[in-house]
Amino acid sequence: MYRLCSYWKEGGRSSYWISIPPRPAPIPPLPASIPPPPAPIPPPPAPIPPPPALIPPLPALIPPLPAPIPPRPASIQPPPALIPPPPAPIPLPPALIFLFHLDQLRFDFHQLRFHLYQLRFHLHQLRFNLRQL
Repeated sequence: MYRLCSYWKEGGRSSYWISIPPRPAPIPPLPASIPPPPAPIPPPPAPIPPPPALIPPLPALIPPLPAPIPPRPASIQPPPALIPPPPAPIPLPPALIFLFHLDQLRFDFHQLRFHLYQLRFHLHQLRFNLRQL
């Protein structure tokens, strides 16, 4: 059997014939005289467990939960607290509060002064870097 094959090349289409070998003959079915394959081998039976008397009881790994505490009847009052309540805070005199505010103001002033010095330093650095350009 032959078949025509074509392809494009410079100047137009070109064709050529190729020979195709014949198809192989189909495989004939197996004759009926061959016995069917044997049945699969059944799995071995499960091992027989030993009698229960030979197995010692396992120790309990997790202890059993204690019985829940029954709720207290409403008529019984709870026991008094063992720790006394903390004493009430002593109010500070106004003069001492004023001193705390002064101290905070002093700290804020020093922090502001530090930031102003830092700003001055960075401005000098910026001016120096701009001159280098």
